[in-house]
Amino acid sequence: MDDMQSLPIIDISPFIKPKEEQDEKAKQNVAKQLHEACAEWGFFYVGGHGVDPKVVDGALDLARQFFASDEAKKKEISITKSQGGGVRYDSQTYRCHLC
Repeated sequence: MDDMQSLPIIDISPFIKPKEEQDEKAKQNVAKQLHEACAEWGFFYVGGHGVDPKVVDGALDLARQFFASDEAKKKEISITKSQGGGVRYDSQTYRCHLC
């Protein structure tokens, strides 16, 4: 990451492959890249995830629409209005649950 001109793009495909095809060294390299990106930038792009580009574009369009909306509209769907008032993470499975 010597070039500090743009956010790092990290290919996570070593984790996406079927178990029998996964390469531990490649996965360790991805983990190292993630660590470096978080330490240096705090952000990164993810590639090699296998998500259809149309789905990614749709999600980005929805995010733009949401953040362009007024505060009152955003507050209507605030996470604090969910059943438990927030999000909790199950430390055993690392799954996010709306409370």
